Amino acid sequence: MNAFIDQDGCIACGQCYDVCPEVFSAGDNGIAFVVQEQVPKDQEESARTAEQGCPTSVISLSDTEYDVFPVEA
Repeated sequence: MNAFIDQDGCIACGQCYDVCPEVFSAGDNGIAFVVQEQVPKDQEESARTAEQGCPTSVISLSDTEYDVFPVEA
């Protein structure tokens, strides 16, 4: 399982990193980021709880790996 966060929509509520600090953390501004993209098996339930509890629904969990390509300006 892979974890992703759309940081543009994050409101820095802290719910995800309170629930699953092994996978999610926050920068100095409180905006969440993924610290461990590949979610450990023993953290999958906590990661799902974080995903479901996110008030802005910016957390995505997937069994598929996504390729990220740079955006051209």
